[in-house]
Parts: sequence; structure tokens; C-alpha cells
Amino acid sequence: ARRVPPLGLIYEEDSEPAKALEFYIIAAHLTPRDPDQWRRLAEMSRAQQKQTQAIYCLNRALKTKVSPELLWEKQVLLVETGQPKKAIETLTLLLKKLPSDAQDKRTEACKELARLYHQFGQAKAALTTLEEWWAQRKGELTDADLDAVNILAECYINSTLAAKCLTLIEQVREAFKGAEPIDLSVKHGMSLFLLGRNDEAEASLERLWALPLDDYGDLWLDVADTHIKVAGNIKVAGSVTPETDGEKAEWHWARAHHLLGKLVTLDEYDKPGVWQRQGSCEQKMAKLGGDPEVSKERMEASVVLFEKVRAAVPGNREACLALGDLYLELGDKERILEASKAGLIKEKDMRPPRAPRTPKEPREKRDKVEVSKERSQRETLVRARVREERKAETAAQMEALAVALRSVYQRAGLKFELGHLEAFLLLIKPILPTMYTVPRKRWKSGGKPVDEEGDEEGGAPRRTRAPPTPRHSADTDRTP
Repeated sequence: ARRVPPLGLIYEEDSEPAKALEFYIIAAHLTPRDPDQWRRLAEMSRAQQKQTQAIYCLNRALKTKVSPELLWEKQVLLVETGQPKKAIETLTLLLKKLPSDAQDKRTEACKELARLYHQFGQAKAALTTLEEWWAQRKGELTDADLDAVNILAECYINSTLAAKCLTLIEQVREAFKGAEPIDLSVKHGMSLFLLGRNDEAEASLERLWALPLDDYGDLWLDVADTHIKVAGNIKVAGSVTPETDGEKAEWHWARAHHLLGKLVTLDEYDKPGVWQRQGSCEQKMAKLGGDPEVSKERMEASVVLFEKVRAAVPGNREACLALGDLYLELGDKERILEASKAGLIKEKDMRPPRAPRTPKEPREKRDKVEVSKERSQRETLVRARVREERKAETAAQMEALAVALRSVYQRAGLKFELGHLEAFLLLIKPILPTMYTVPRKRWKSGGKPVDEEGDEEGGAPRRTRAPPTPRHSADTDRTP
């Protein structure tokens, strides 16, 4: 028999489980290869709400012996502590360790693994897990099996695999001789709706309509969501038979609206989520309806429902977008102004639509050599035109300057003849030659000054420096 640590036993008898657990763990480290002891410590830790310590104890037990029971307890603790990724890894290992005859445990593990995959948005992985379970399952169906089948059918419907869902439910019907659970009957009808077999779907749902709404409201909501999904998938615009498709879509919207109207009579479903679905149904039926008055009434009813949603859930994006569209369609200027101030309508949505652009004629394919020649000719003409414009501009400037100078000379001559020398100098001084306009003298090597305009021989002007100032040589006397 296993020896009980004395101190742990003493504290346990004194009703001090926390201290007893501490001493038990200390003693367990002295005999670390005892998986049963570590499992008992994990149970005690979990009873004291010490999940992290319980996971540690299970990990120590798993190092000695890997068993499906320990792996299941570990994944439960991982889910409780918010570690679903590690729980998925643990369940995957658990499925590998389970023997082939442990069908009940495999079913529970597959259900939990599918739930975790669905929580992470990995619908494909959840579907694959349940499909593999269904292919490996043998023997009669149990209640646990029916739960897994129901989850698998829901995965098929969410993945728009209605045909596979029908096949699955037909197999269950054969096993139960037509007395399958109501959940599967409803999913059978939903699959038929998705496949466009509306009459068969309504017949399959007769069992649901005969049951009390208070107890099966969630199934009513599932059927309403299916009608909304089917109606949303019907494309009326651009259809080959728009009238027929429009009637089909309107029928599904109307059925969904009818079911939602029944649900809101219950306090449990009189909530913003259902109001929003009702508003969408009214809005879609208003667009598909032919009578303008009826369409306007439906839009007004949709506005009331979406306003109700926005009041209960401020900032609800879908409700705000729907209200903006409805106000624009109704053409109510006051509401449009209020909606634009509240940010429900963007300024670009209030502008009239632009006229469609006229498509350009396709360009002809031309030879690259000819295109290059034409481009070079165009560039030559542009350069010639620019040169002519510059010449004309320069000539106009010179002509204006000559006119201005003639006027100054005439006025200066008049002042000189009249003897107004000060006025004459004021006029003539700005145009007199200065040191910057008269050529300067420069010095040639021989010391003879020469103009910059040319040397003695009439050559080109050369720039030379003035003769350097003579410096004192080394033998010249200097005055101290």
C-alpha cells in the first residue's frame, strides 16, 4: 500500500486542505513516478480552484503514463483556463490513444474537438473531424451519437452541403424507423429549402409547427434564418427569369417575416437580433413589391424596426447602413439631413449618379517605325514653334525698350535747351555709361594698358591681372 505523508495527513484531518495539498505535493516530488498520486493531487487542486496547479500535476502524471483519462481531464482544465489551442492538441493526441472499441469516448472527444474548431472559425476542420467519426462509427446509435450527428448536420448546413445533410439524416431515419429527433427533422426541412424543394420542406416541418413555440423557439429561428439565407442567394437583377426569381425571393422573405413575427411575441426573442431580421425582411420585400403604396408602407415599417435596434444597440453598423438607404429611398429631406448629421449617410451617397462614360473606340495597331517618325516630327514642330514664340517675344521687348529710350532722349534734350541742368541730369544719369558698362583697362606683360575689347594687334580680348606690387628683396635695406 502507498505510504501517506504524515504532515499532509495531519493537516487534512485538521480541515486545512490547502496546507495538506502543499505537503502532499512536496512528498510527490520525492516519488515522481507515481501517476496515481499526481492524479489525486490534480483532483485536490481542482477542488480548491487551482486549475494551473492541477494542469501541472496532470503533466507530471502524463510523463510517467499517457492514458486517455488523464488527457481528457487535462483538456477540460485547458478549456477552463482559456487555452483552447492546447486543448485541441490534447484532444488530437487523445483520439490517437483511444482503442478502437471505445466508441463512446471517441464520440465525446470528437464532439468537443469539433466545438473547439468551430470556436476558432475552422469550420472545415470541425466538419472533417465529425465526418471521420461517422465513417468509423459501428453498432447502434446512442443518445451521444445523436448529439454528434446533430452537430455534423449543422456543419453541413452552414457549409451549404445540403445534399450531404439529407443523406446523413436519411441514414439516421432508417436506424430509428422514421422516429428521429425533432432537431434532425428540422434540419432535414432546412436542407430541402436550400435545395429548392419547398413543398417537401414544408411537409418535413409539420412536426415542428405542431409543437409549442415556447419550447422550440430556437428551431423556429433556425428555419427563419434558412429562409433569409435562401432569399439572399437568389439573384433577381440580371436573371434570365427575373419575375419568377423575384416571386421566389419574396416568398422566402415573407415566410421568414411571418416566423419572426411569431417569435417576438415571446419575451425571450423580443430582442434587437430578431428586430433586425424583421427590418431586413421588410426592406427586401419593399424592393421586390410592385405596388408603390405597399412598398412605402414596408419601408416605413422597416425604419421603425431599425430605429428600435439603433436605440437598443447604439452604433449598430447594419442598422445604421440600412436606415441611411431607407431615408434616401423615401426621399424625406428632414430625415436625410438628420441622418447625414448622425453619420448614417455619406455625402457621396447623396450625389446624383454619374452618367455612364462612352466607351472609347479601340486603337488601330500601327507600325512602331511609323509611330516613332510621327512622334519625332511632332517634337520638331513643337520646338520650332517655341523658338518662333521666343523670337517674337524678344523683338517686342526690344521695340518697347527703343521707344522708351527715344522718349527719354527727347525729354532730356528739351530740358538741356531750356537750361534745366538738374532735371537734365536726373533724366540722363540712369542711361549714362558706368564702370560696369564701359570696358575696363587691363595690363599686358610689358606694362602697357590694353582695352578688354582687343589687344594691340586686334586679337581677342584676354584677361590679365594688374602688375603685382613689387616686394622687397632679401638684400634690400629695411627700416626698422
